[in-house]
Amino acid sequence: MTDRDDIDALSPEEKQALEAWTPPVAPPADLAQQLLARLDDEDEGEAPQQQTAPQQPAPQRRRLTLLAMAAAALLALGGVLLFALRPPVPRAGAHVASERSTLRVGRAIAVAEKGAALSWSVDDASGELVVEQRRGEVFYRVDKGRRPFIVRTPRGEVRVLGTCFRVEVRPMRASRAGLIGAAVGAAAATLVFVSVYEGKVLTASTHGRAEVKAGEKATLAAGKAPRVHDAHGAKARVARGAGKGDGRRAGALSSSATAASMPHTPAKLRQQNEQLRAEVADLRSKLEKASGEARKVKMIDLSKEELLSMAKTCELRWDTPGLVGDVPKASSKIVKQLGMNDTERDGVNKAFSEFHERTKKVLRKLYVDVTGDAKGADELSLNALAHEITSKSPRDEIKRAFRQLSHERAGLLAKPADPSKSSAVEQLYRYFMGVGDQVERDIGKAIGPDLARRYREAGKGFGSQSRSSYGCPK
Repeated sequence: MTDRDDIDALSPEEKQALEAWTPPVAPPADLAQQLLARLDDEDEGEAPQQQTAPQQPAPQRRRLTLLAMAAAALLALGGVLLFALRPPVPRAGAHVASERSTLRVGRAIAVAEKGAALSWSVDDASGELVVEQRRGEVFYRVDKGRRPFIVRTPRGEVRVLGTCFRVEVRPMRASRAGLIGAAVGAAAATLVFVSVYEGKVLTASTHGRAEVKAGEKATLAAGKAPRVHDAHGAKARVARGAGKGDGRRAGALSSSATAASMPHTPAKLRQQNEQLRAEVADLRSKLEKASGEARKVKMIDLSKEELLSMAKTCELRWDTPGLVGDVPKASSKIVKQLGMNDTERDGVNKAFSEFHERTKKVLRKLYVDVTGDAKGADELSLNALAHEITSKSPRDEIKRAFRQLSHERAGLLAKPADPSKSSAVEQLYRYFMGVGDQVERDIGKAIGPDLARRYREAGKGFGSQSRSSYGCPK
């Protein structure tokens, strides 16, 4: 293939980036030879001198200096070549995913699901990178940086503060979209969901803004401020009012949507609004009750009665060392509370490190089984991998997995002969269900089983504690 063929194979954005790139000035091609010639001249023209103290002869010092210069020159030349050969990151681009795909978007890795559509560009003056996500589901992992990274959707924007998150632009159900779309246009008949796995993001619409932290989700809908929920959907909170510069309205009534063309729409909307208000009030009451119960829930040493009660709703509970960020460390508070010494603390840290490596291998395999995306698996944290495996699994499959595992724990079902043949999501939660006990055993090998148990009990379970149910399958 010729250089011309290589250039013709580039996309328009890559060609533009290549034309705009100015390579650094390379050192002379014969620089290394010039320096080596100087070395030979130094060896022939000077003799060693006597020194009163042990010291390297001057020619040897010069030789070492020139050798260092030659090495530096070669390294510099190699660096220039590597930089020249490395493909530049496009400052603008667009992508419509015909299949699940992983791409570089500025300082972020984006995993776009089939059907997703996005474009992006970097502002030359501010360095701000803006992604326009028109539809579909995209997972983003953004490296920390000082320049803003913003994802704009039909319902608002997500401003990144260094994080791992997913944005889903989803059309409403046909029945509701028909009514709303007729009144305020197609863009309004869209919901946007933001799930944060690590760090935090700032969501904003024309009606308000809200910070969303790891483990929380936000919903952006037409005519409303962002709503934020915790990991289990409880504790809904509404964003504060629109800030400075947020006065632009999302849209207005379509010029074609006249009173004559939709005589029954207001009445239908009022009726639906009343029904939704009643549903929201009922759900809010249930969520507040569930939230209060969650704070008191036991994670370890569950009784037979408790396990049977959980099986009725296909509920699972588990505890693990932290899944967000780097390898988890022993809790300073618990170490101090139990009077543990440095050796004992190091024993806990070693067990946590082994857990982290073991979990990375397990989750990576399951993620690739579900998505086929080996490249994306290497970019995601443990927490993000777990969320993605679950979110990509069919809802009924998740329910069946939770029923199997909850009923196994209660003694109502037998464990499969070969659990590795079960669904990826069942393997995921089966693994999580056993993590707490496994880590406790690993810690016990280093510091003794009694102290390991006391460490776990002191936190009422290890650092990450989860309680979840998707309901039982019908």
